[in-house]
Amino acid sequence: MTESKATPLDKIKNIPINRLIPHPKNPRKNVTDIDSLAKSIGYSGIRQNLIVVPADCEEYIKKTEKQKKAYNGDYYVLAGHRRHAAAKKVGLENVPCAIETDLSMVEQIGLMVEENHQRKALTTGEECIAMQMMLELGDTADGISKKVGISSNTVKKRIKIAKILGAETLISIEKMVDGIIKVDDYEKLCDIVNDNERNILMDKLGTTDFDWHHTMALEKQHQKTPRNQVIRLLGKNAEKIENPEILNSPDVQKIENIYRYDSGDLKSAEEASKLASDDVKIAYTEDESGTINIYAIGKSIADEKEKEAQAIALVQKEYEERVFRLTEAFKQAYEMRVSYVKKLTVTTPEEKKVIESEIVRLMLTNLDKPEDYIIRKVFDIRGQLDESTVSNLINNNRLDIIMLRSVYARIEPGVCSHLSAYGNKLNAVYDFIERLGYITSEEEAQLTEGTHPLQKEEQNGQRPFLLPTSRREIAEQFSGI
Repeated sequence: MTESKATPLDKIKNIPINRLIPHPKNPRKNVTDIDSLAKSIGYSGIRQNLIVVPADCEEYIKKTEKQKKAYNGDYYVLAGHRRHAAAKKVGLENVPCAIETDLSMVEQIGLMVEENHQRKALTTGEECIAMQMMLELGDTADGISKKVGISSNTVKKRIKIAKILGAETLISIEKMVDGIIKVDDYEKLCDIVNDNERNILMDKLGTTDFDWHHTMALEKQHQKTPRNQVIRLLGKNAEKIENPEILNSPDVQKIENIYRYDSGDLKSAEEASKLASDDVKIAYTEDESGTINIYAIGKSIADEKEKEAQAIALVQKEYEERVFRLTEAFKQAYEMRVSYVKKLTVTTPEEKKVIESEIVRLMLTNLDKPEDYIIRKVFDIRGQLDESTVSNLINNNRLDIIMLRSVYARIEPGVCSHLSAYGNKLNAVYDFIERLGYITSEEEAQLTEGTHPLQKEEQNGQRPFLLPTSRREIAEQFSGI
């Protein structure tokens, strides 16, 4: 960041405050927290001049020195927007200003960005908008980097965010969540291509469920290609059902649902397409989870016996679908826990004390030996877990972090353990990482408490499907499935 230079006293001019206008390109859209500043200015005046530029700068430059002294037009504030607002609040009539006349619009925006960094940092959204404006005015990422004092790579990331989301969206987001948005969250929004999916994810900004829904949106995005393949296999005459009331007709028979997009599902879609005839047409619906439900519409679909067999098979497949999707949900919760523990660092004595006390507590607990694959995942080990690997870990990592990850690996039940003795271990995992600062998402809380929509009671004579009232009861409910 460039150093600010003191303005010579003979260059400073007192300008009536009613002739000072906030710069229309100012990256900071809201000037706040000026009460204490206004109190200080009211008591001792403005100690540091503002920097301004003539509102009609191009015409001003052409004037003679005599005409410039007699200039009676307005000025845009470049540096000192908060001082300007505070001075207005306490009723100052004149404000000391240094007048700049040789700055291009790009340089003016760059100066405002730098000034805001030095005083009160811009929000991420305001930075993105400012750098996009500078780019549109002909500057480059490297040029912007030098002007505002941040890396070229950071500038490129900000510009990408502004291009994808747009200024209006960025402003509305920061109003919605009071400006507290991490750069990572903006980048995650940009990951999502579909506008509707991105808008849904946007509603989760600032909540504990944001990362969860981002992962789900990415997964749905990755399914787009196989999803299109399923639609093609249904045949060119297959119609998407837009009016759900059609499904209540006695001539409509549900024959298949596609939710994995694997080779078996693709074959099922191809088989469903063969039912099409002069009397029967194929149609489908899609739900929010990405499942494609396939229907046959016509009076000669099948005799009653075939319909009954299809209904039984469908109930079974829906049950399997729920098991599959629930497994995927637990898998995602597991991935999020592992990711959180891998990123944990210790920066304060208080954090170290918390971790050490947790390690002692868990080391004194009678736990099973951890599975090798969890140890490998936590430490990113791809080779053999032998003495050499362990020595490298000890030599290249802090011992307290190794102990932390090792203890976590001892209590982490993994992905598939939820189908057996899961309850006590899962309870220990969340108790442990929550005390270290992990924020459990709403979806995870539902999974561990047995209140997730996928754990509702089965119909049509099927056994009740996972209705525990606490984490510890999940083991009993899953045993025997």
